[in-house]
Order: sequence, then structure tokens, then C-alpha cells
Amino acid sequence: MDLVVINEDDNNIGLFLGSEHGTFRSQIIYTFGFGPVTVTSDDFNQDHKLDLAVTDIRTNIIHLLFGNGDGTFSNQIKYSLGYESFFVVVNDFNYDTKVDLAVTNIEHNMISVLLADENGSFQNRTTYSTGNSPQCIVVGDFNLDTKVDLIVANSDDTTLSILFGNADGTFQNQTIYSINMSPTYMAAGDFNHDSKLDLAVTHQNGNSISILLGKGDGTFHDSLTLESDDSPITIITNDFNNDNILDLAVTNSNGNTVGLFLGNGNGTFQIPMTCSVGLSLYTIVAGDFNHDNILDLAMTNVQDESISTFLGNGNGTFSNQTIYKVGDIPLAVITTDFNDDRILDLIVTNDRSNTMSVFLGIGDGTFQNQTEYTIGPYPTYMAVGDFNDDAKPDLVVTNGMDASMTIVLNRCS
Repeated sequence: MDLVVINEDDNNIGLFLGSEHGTFRSQIIYTFGFGPVTVTSDDFNQDHKLDLAVTDIRTNIIHLLFGNGDGTFSNQIKYSLGYESFFVVVNDFNYDTKVDLAVTNIEHNMISVLLADENGSFQNRTTYSTGNSPQCIVVGDFNLDTKVDLIVANSDDTTLSILFGNADGTFQNQTIYSINMSPTYMAAGDFNHDSKLDLAVTHQNGNSISILLGKGDGTFHDSLTLESDDSPITIITNDFNNDNILDLAVTNSNGNTVGLFLGNGNGTFQIPMTCSVGLSLYTIVAGDFNHDNILDLAMTNVQDESISTFLGNGNGTFSNQTIYKVGDIPLAVITTDFNDDRILDLIVTNDRSNTMSVFLGIGDGTFQNQTEYTIGPYPTYMAVGDFNDDAKPDLVVTNGMDASMTIVLNRCS
């Protein structure tokens, strides 16, 4: 398993390739424009190699980086978007087996949907109105009609926007769903084993998390509130203690901690266990970095210009952190196998460095030295997909400065 870390102030992302024993090789740096924030991965060109998508908040661009299959990436392709492109997700919205994109445009209070064409290119964007300052998107079938829907967190409102999918790449106009506090980030999963998607929503200003249990029709029951440490931001869900029940992991930015909420299987969660990490935690990802069939964690420390990795013990606890220095303002981190060695790697966007850093995993929980790629300006979030149908993972990166995105093709033979 490998790691990807965003370095916002250095305008780059860092990729750590994993080795066999939970360690990682030195990071690889990829430079962007100005300020990468988020990153995600998928096979955008259908070449069976993972690609990356990175958002750049200052230039409003998405960068797509097509994977070479060896942990390196080809030249990037940029797509212009609305002002302040931020969060990007990938999925097949029109069921044509090609990977499409959805991106939040914070200043214009909308999202952009880009449907894939052949060879990693995209059609002109279609925009959909949201609430104020859409920050995060989650994808899933929330009304059980077998069609992909979108839910958007509107960070300047106390609302979520639900856009039901039509299965042809279009979405219905938003349905506004009110919640108790302004949302920051979200994670979707079945927390109570009723085969209906639920939501966990962080409230950075409220130091809390809302659990919204789904009814299966696109609406939710009254929320359950979990108390968190100071300024919870990013949240992910997975089974961290191997009991077949979904748990939650949350980065607490001002508290400089990670909170782990073990699930009870009925939609409730235990009192969180916390681990101290670096300064100003932001993004968190989970993966098995050392091939022990136990989930590990990696997260970005914005003020420390570093990432932290924690190897899991299988019972919901983790080993001491390992720290890797990255670029300036590391924001987004993603993990996937970019060089087809069955070891997870990391990629990080460095917002102020206009780069991304690629860290190839060694397989023991550590990573190689970073390889840096220029991108941006201000790359923010990323996504991975095979955009050009060559079975190699490529990248898409959003750029906050010039309202665009960049595609980087993976050219590994």
C-alpha cells in the first residue's frame, strides 16, 4: 500500500511507495500551480492503471495525471472550472463504464459534473446549484433506485444538497436537507446494517459529528450527535477493529488529534479514542500499508508540512506514528497502487508549492523518497481513475487559482 499527501503551501503533492514491512520509501514530488487541496484516484482512461485527479482552489483547475503503472505519471491535462474548484469525486454517472467527475465550486455555490469521453478527455461541464459554499461531495444510492446520487455539504449553511441521479449522467435539481449545524465533511456507509446508506457529518465550528441514519428514500432520521475534539474536519468510515461493523476516523485540526469512534452496529458509536498527531491535521486515508490485513492510517499535517502514518493493531488501536516531511501546505492525500506492484502508494497535493509528491510504498509500512511533479496553480483535491482506457491509474487535480483541472496520464509500460 502506498500514500499520497497534499502540500498546499509548497504547491505539490508527495507520493510515498510502500515496502513490505509497513515502511515507505522516500517521497516523489509532483509540482502544480498554486495550492493543491484535495486528491482522489481511479482508472479514468480504462487502461487498468490508476490515475489521479487533484483540485486547485486558487486557480479553479482540475489536474488529471495519467498513471504509468510504475508509480510515475505522464504530463498533466488541465480543465477549467468555476471559481474556487475544491473537492472532486469520481464515479460512473451515466453507466457507460467510463469514469466521470463531480467538483465543488465554492464561490459560485454550485457543483460541476464532467462526463468522460474517449481516451481520458471530458465533455463540457454541466453545473448544478447548491447551498452556500459547497465543500464536500459524497456519492451513493441514497433512495434505493439503483442510480448514483450526490450529496453536497454546504459549509456556510446548515444544509445538505441532495441531487438524485437520472442514470444518464444528469441529476435532478437539489433537494435541501436541513441539519443542526454547518457541515464540513461527510462519509457515507451503512452504520446500522439495514442496507440503507447513512451519513456521518463533521461540524468544524461545533466540535461535533452528526450521524444521520438513512430511510432509504433520500431522507434521514433525526441526527445523533457525537462530541469530538477541537475542529473536526475530514472523516472516513471503515472497519478498524475487524468486527464487521463500520467505525469512524476523524481529523481534529485544532486539537491536533485523530479520533476513532468504534461502531456498535446499530447506528451508535463508542466514546472516541484519540491519538496525538502533527499540527493542523487535515485529510486522512486508510489502507493496508504493510500487508498484514489490518487497516493503517495516513494523514496530512498542514502546519508541520508533513504526513503521519499509523500502523493498525487490528483492535482499533494503532502503533506510534511515523512522520514524513512533504511540501508547503499539504492538504489532500490519497492511497492506491500506482506502479502495479501490489503495494499501496501515497500521493499528496502541496498547495503553496504547486506540486504533488508521489511516495511509492515499500510494503512494510514505509515509503520511498518522494518524486515531485509540477502542477497547479494551487492544486487542491485529487482523484484517481483510468481516464484513457489503458489499464493504468491516472490523476485528476483541481486547481483553485485559475478555475481549472489537470489530467495527468500514467505512461508506465
